[in-house]
Amino acid sequence: MISEAEFHDRVVGPRLQSLFGADAVEHEHYLDGTTAYADYWVDLGVVILAIEVENDADSVRSGVAQALEYAQNDDRAVPLVITPEGHVEAAQADQLRDVCPIIELPLPTGAAG
Repeated sequence: MISEAEFHDRVVGPRLQSLFGADAVEHEHYLDGTTAYADYWVDLGVVILAIEVENDADSVRSGVAQALEYAQNDDRAVPLVITPEGHVEAAQADQLRDVCPIIELPLPTGAAG
């Protein structure tokens, strides 16, 4: 299994920056008035992606709760969980997607899966 730190560094961060530009992507965004940090905060102007990253199936459910909490910090924020492709069971993902989008990203070649 890929570590969460490696997933951030090798997959999630580069993908978000390539899609939205480095200036729009903030890693470890402090949520004012809380003790929480969103893994990624992507400010697109009209909408913000409040992102929690999880590297294994056991953590995805709590990741959804965290992303929902992050999104409460701004009226423009949309919660989102990002996890490695194939690391969450289809039935669990379908159930959780009713509450919060879950994006599965492929692992880079050579990464443990």
